[in-house]
Amino acid sequence: LMNEFYFYSANGISPNAYDLLINDINANDITPLPYPKPIHLSASKTLQFDWHMFSEMIDQNVHSTNNIGIGHSSGATAILYHAILNPGFWDTIFIIEPALFSKPINYMYKFVRLFQLEEFLHPMIRLTKKRRDRFTSKDNVFKRWRNYPTFAQFTDDALVNFIDSSLVQTDDGWTLRFPKQWEIEIYRSMCALDPV
Repeated sequence: LMNEFYFYSANGISPNAYDLLINDINANDITPLPYPKPIHLSASKTLQFDWHMFSEMIDQNVHSTNNIGIGHSSGATAILYHAILNPGFWDTIFIIEPALFSKPINYMYKFVRLFQLEEFLHPMIRLTKKRRDRFTSKDNVFKRWRNYPTFAQFTDDALVNFIDSSLVQTDDGWTLRFPKQWEIEIYRSMCALDPV
């Protein structure tokens, strides 16, 4: 039996944003793993997130053994964590820029969470909160993002593909496919996995 390939994308990035890379490595049979859906808490209208939700999504979508897993950032962490708990699922895993932290950071962040200081001290939460998430057109997004240092190494085709993957149409324009609050909850929950 041939190994099956599965891919988990980074926080807030659609698997389709990696299409050009996957095409370049001739890996058209890679199955993207879906992100857990945000859980809305009815009373507070906030989002609830638990890293174990990733493992549940893998369990629901991977039905064979000895697979090959590729993950980027939070997706890499999710696959790594699942592989540690379920080694029979995976023959090989490739983790790219996994969201892993040293023991001192893990211990320190427990206090950050205990005193609910994430909004003030977590740099990615602060950046995500400030990020613009409503746009009038994709052309305007391209012109805006083309000047960002983050996309300096992107070809125009790669940037167009990333924009197409990142936005969904609304009644009055375009918005981010992944809500900012969902990204924030993933960042807020860093260092929350049980040590294994």
